[in-house]
Amino acid sequence: MSASTFLRRFVLALCLAATGSAIPAAYANPEDAPTVHLVAIGDLDIGDEFGAKVADDARNTITTFEKAFASAGKAKQLKTRLLLGEDVTPARVLAAIAKLDVRKNDTLVVLYSR
Repeated sequence: MSASTFLRRFVLALCLAATGSAIPAAYANPEDAPTVHLVAIGDLDIGDEFGAKVADDARNTITTFEKAFASAGKAKQLKTRLLLGEDVTPARVLAAIAKLDVRKNDTLVVLYSR
């Protein structure tokens, strides 16, 4: 297993654990259950084929999280945002994060691929 695959699986396991300890049924309102906000960033500024691979990595990260959360019955507890190309500037990344509705029991995960 590559280091990248291991890291992705480790982060995914941590995120599922963060939502697993707070089962929606334990809340009077299921909307109060914690959410994992995943921001996957693919910096395409590398060029050529490698830039396309970075974009694929960011997309695959989102797909992996979506499938895992769906399999765990927690699809509603995952919100994703993909940033590629011109959206990958410090100002735009910070703006995208600022627009998220992150509450006190939520988890924010930012994965940067370059």
